Amino acid sequence: MKKALIVLLILAVAGGLFAQEWGGSVTTGLLFDFSKDAKDETPIPVTGNDDDSGDAVHGSLWFEHAEDEWGVKIKTGAAISTGLTLNNAWGWINFADGLVKLSAGKMDDGVWGSGGEYDHDWSNDGILRVEIKPTDELDIGLAFSFPNWDDNEYKAGKIGNFFQQTIIGAKYTADTFFVATALKLHSEEDTSYPTDKDMDAGWYFGVGYTGIEGLEINVDGGIEYLTRMSDIGVETFWLKVAYTGIDSLTVGAKAGFGFIKSFELNGFDAGVWVEYAVSDAVSVGADVGLAANKDFAFTGYSFDAWAKYTAGNAWMKGVVGADITTKDSDDGEATKPYFKLIFGFDF
Repeated sequence: MKKALIVLLILAVAGGLFAQEWGGSVTTGLLFDFSKDAKDETPIPVTGNDDDSGDAVHGSLWFEHAEDEWGVKIKTGAAISTGLTLNNAWGWINFADGLVKLSAGKMDDGVWGSGGEYDHDWSNDGILRVEIKPTDELDIGLAFSFPNWDDNEYKAGKIGNFFQQTIIGAKYTADTFFVATALKLHSEEDTSYPTDKDMDAGWYFGVGYTGIEGLEINVDGGIEYLTRMSDIGVETFWLKVAYTGIDSLTVGAKAGFGFIKSFELNGFDAGVWVEYAVSDAVSVGADVGLAANKDFAFTGYSFDAWAKYTAGNAWMKGVVGADITTKDSDDGEATKPYFKLIFGFDF
């Protein structure tokens, strides 16, 4: 861990000297487990948890250099469990006054995102991406990768697998709405999909309304295993609505349906949340969620309430909540209350 932090420090200095923009963060925290199983132990179990990556301590650093026609960006991370990782590193070049953009590397700029609770964006899954932008609003393109390259398993087998991992995506962003969609092919050697057949594919879509300031309305979802929907198909659809602007108050709600095979209902999820900025330094919020099975018997509930205090670039956050499963849950009946105390610094 010490070596990883030293490398991060070196990268921070290099980023400040040579990059146009740079930044990062460090987060850490404690999770206090008050569940029934935990109460049988003395003292109450306390584990490190930064409320995001789940690690005890997590640091990140990014730096970027961008010109009108080209640019590069690198993002690194360091955690106790994983050490130093290179999260993203990619470069891009614009051609023909921005009509064509070529990007290569491990990308993280998200150009075809569905925008809602489903939150898919396969534009980052390739190692080579070509975008065509005939107008300021429209972005269409292709991305390519080798099977399992994210897991450092470059098992292409043959060059054809590179093209069998093709991603086709598009997004249209107007003043009052956006529409996004993408299709991803999976080669016969892609271990993220069952390999009993040669190829398969997934598809997602997203539609959002942005015509009223502060209002967010999104409908998005997708289908996995397109060629085998009747056997192992997975379909998911979400509606999300949020509004910010009433005296620093944000309210939101979401609802999602999950299906299997050829649209056989498999479950339902819903949630509501509220956030309020008491001042520039203090904000509070709460979240409530529930889940039900295909018979609409409730299988789980969750809730938490939190308060956050910010001082300059540093902040601390306290969260109290519980995860509850019912007798209709596959995991059985259980109540798991917890408390989190998280600290962070952004630079």
